Amino acid sequence: MDAKPKNEPPSWSLWTSLSYAMVMVLIGIPLWWKTTTVQRAPLPYQEMLMLHEFLTNNFRIQVDVHFKGFSITEDVALENTAYFKYNFIPMADSEKEVMKKSKDLYEVDKSLCSLSPRNELNIYYVDRVEFRKEYGQRIVVGNCNSIYYLSNSAPPNFEIITSILNNFKPSSNDNSSELNLPLSIGYDVLLSLLVPEPEVFDVTWKIQYGIKKYIEPMLQKLNNFAEFNIRSQILYYIRLNVRPKFNKDTGNYEVSYDQLPIVINPVESKLTSFVSQNPALNFLVYVAPCSSSPMQIMEEDGSFIDSNGFFVPQWGGIQVYNGPCSSSSNDTTPHEVSIRSIMSVIIPQFRALIGVPRLTGDVAVLDLRGSALRDWEVDILLRRRLEHLLFTSANTLMVN
Repeated sequence: MDAKPKNEPPSWSLWTSLSYAMVMVLIGIPLWWKTTTVQRAPLPYQEMLMLHEFLTNNFRIQVDVHFKGFSITEDVALENTAYFKYNFIPMADSEKEVMKKSKDLYEVDKSLCSLSPRNELNIYYVDRVEFRKEYGQRIVVGNCNSIYYLSNSAPPNFEIITSILNNFKPSSNDNSSELNLPLSIGYDVLLSLLVPEPEVFDVTWKIQYGIKKYIEPMLQKLNNFAEFNIRSQILYYIRLNVRPKFNKDTGNYEVSYDQLPIVINPVESKLTSFVSQNPALNFLVYVAPCSSSPMQIMEEDGSFIDSNGFFVPQWGGIQVYNGPCSSSSNDTTPHEVSIRSIMSVIIPQFRALIGVPRLTGDVAVLDLRGSALRDWEVDILLRRRLEHLLFTSANTLMVN
């Protein structure tokens, strides 16, 4: 008896399997390959390697310098540089009126601040005897973007003027790169009052008044530099890690210079009580305990530090505040910290911390009245920060 033949699959199922296979081969695999491939754009490595050198040789921020009131002679030949573009232009009638009627140079500068654009430097030739008696025959830099050449009818010395202008370059050498703040779009300014003996010294401070009067006008000028958030706090029972020695001759408890490097680390962990991604700029006011008051910080050569404080680059500053102590050890002495006294130390520390330039050469600078920053100081800070950001970005693109 013959065996029954096995049931054969219908022909349509074979064609279905083949169609599925064709779809996977012709569409599925190319689609999978396309969607899982990592896109790699070609990078100009050679140009990236040469970017830093290119910026060093070609990137400059040029400032317009206008000489006003100078008599132009044939032997005056000032060639434009990569940083400065020179122009000789006459004074406007309004500027001449200010020069004649103002009683002192500060009044001249205050009036010209509203007349001069922010993006240029104006150098004025000033021939007034009363101004020369006060400042001498020299160059005086104002609080805005004006420079005053005080002289008599003698021909001006343009070599001295151009040497002074070197201070206004972004790459000035008075504050080197190690003093630059960490790059950030914002910073937290933390003002701390350290009271090691609150049971002996009942200390208070009107810090909000000090912030509004002294710090906020300065930070308003730095809006284009970065965003600053101000905080304040009072910390009790915190002592500096120093051992002052009593000097019988001066009657002071002296903190030697070699103790200063060990002051920050023990205190730093107790300062920050908030969470922030911004770098913190710390300014500490340490109320000296009565057992070691008056406390005095010493220079490396053994002389007194006039501010009785010091600052650390990229971190902040510390100052010692000596208050009146009671003769009785059982009494608690109430005392309000002098805001004017501590701000006279904090403001210079802040200026040094952000890298405010200091002019070199035979030049005088008008006293600050109002904000603790001059317009030309802010302009230099912005130019330096732009240059720093640009070169830092270029360095991150360099490959080894």
